[in-house]
Amino acid sequence: MLSAKRAGSELFGAPRLNAFSLFQPNEVRLSRIIADLFDPKGTHGQDILFLNSLLGALSLPRVSIIEPISVRREMVTRAGRQIDLVIETPRMIVGIENKPWASQQPDQLTDYLAAIKGWCRGRTPALIFLSNKEPETAQDDVRVLRLHSNEEPSLTKILRECRDQIRAVRTQTHIAEMIAYLAFEFGDEPMKADEDSAYVEAVEAEYERDTESKRALAMTMISQTRLHEILIEEIAERILDQARGLFEDLEEEYDDCRLSEALGDKDNWWGFRRPAWPDNCSIAISPGRTNFADVYFGVRAPDPSNKSVDKGDSCASRQTINRSVEAVEGGSSSGWWPWWKWAEPLSWNAESMASLLLESPTGLIADHPRVQELIARMLALASALDEGLGKE
Repeated sequence: MLSAKRAGSELFGAPRLNAFSLFQPNEVRLSRIIADLFDPKGTHGQDILFLNSLLGALSLPRVSIIEPISVRREMVTRAGRQIDLVIETPRMIVGIENKPWASQQPDQLTDYLAAIKGWCRGRTPALIFLSNKEPETAQDDVRVLRLHSNEEPSLTKILRECRDQIRAVRTQTHIAEMIAYLAFEFGDEPMKADEDSAYVEAVEAEYERDTESKRALAMTMISQTRLHEILIEEIAERILDQARGLFEDLEEEYDDCRLSEALGDKDNWWGFRRPAWPDNCSIAISPGRTNFADVYFGVRAPDPSNKSVDKGDSCASRQTINRSVEAVEGGSSSGWWPWWKWAEPLSWNAESMASLLLESPTGLIADHPRVQELIARMLALASALDEGLGKE
C-alpha cells in the first residue's frame, strides 16, 4: 500500500525532477545562471526584482526600473584574472565572485576589489563574495553572501523572498528548482522529500501508537550511522563477489579502507585490482566531495605526465590503459582517471541508501537496478583493462 502511494506521488507529482540536479552545473554554468537572474533583461522576465532583492539584502542602494543597468560576465582585470559578474548602475559598480567549490587564488579578492575601484569613475564600488566559504583576502571590504544559509544573508533567502512577487509560472518553477538545488548542494537538505511522504507518515503514526514503537524507532536513530555503513558495505561485497567471478585473484586495493570510509572523505577512493596489474591501477569508486557526495567510479591510474600527480602515485602503464578502456562507452577522462563516470545516485548519504533499499525488487540494496548497472560497468572496465594490459 505504501509503495503504491509512493508510486502515485511519482506519477502525478514527479517530486524528484529538478533540472539543476540533472545538469549538475559547474562553476561557470552556475555563474551564467546567476548572471541571468540579476540582469533586468534576463530570461526570467521579472525586470529588476531579483537585482533589487540582492542589493537590499546587502544594504546597497536599490535601482529603479528606468535606470540603465549593465550586467557583464568574466570581466578581465589588469592581472589577467576574470571577475565572474560585474553589475553597473548609474550610482554603483558591483562585482560578484562566485566560489561554490574551487579554492581561492592568492590575493584574488584584493585584486578584484582594486579592479572594481579602478572602473568606478565616481560611482560606489562593491565586491560580493558568493560562497559558503570565508574570504581569504580583503576581509574587511568584501560583502559575503552565502549560496545557502537560513541564518546569514544568502542567495536562497533572496530567492525565497522574491517568490510571491514572480508573475511568470515558468520563472516560479525555475526559482523553486534553484532554491531546492542550492539547499541540497550547499546545505545538505533533501532535494525533495515528497516521494517518501507515505513512508514518513507511516513511521510518524507508528511512533504515536505505543511506547515500544518509540523505543524501537529511537534505537534505529541511534544506529543510523552503522546501518548506513552496512548498506554501503553490502554493495562493496556484491561488487567483489561478482568481480571474483571474473578473476579469482582479485583483491581490494587497500585492506584498511572500506568503501563506507572512503566515500566519507573527498578524493579518497576504494577499489579492487589484480596483482598482475601495474602499481597504482585499480577499478575504483570515489567521492568528489565529503559526506558521500558527488560519487563517481571508473579506472584509477594517475598519469605520470600530469604535473599534479606525484611520481610515487603515478601509473607507468597509463597510455596502455587509455587505449584499453576506450571501447567502454559513457566515460570521461582526467589526469587521475583514464575513465570515470558519475554514479547513480550521485549522493550516497543515508537517505539515498534507504531509498535504494525501499526500491529494490528483492529487499537487498545490491539488487537495485542502479547498483546492478554500476557493477556491470565496473566489471566491463575490469575486463577491458585486463585484456589491454595482457597485450602490453
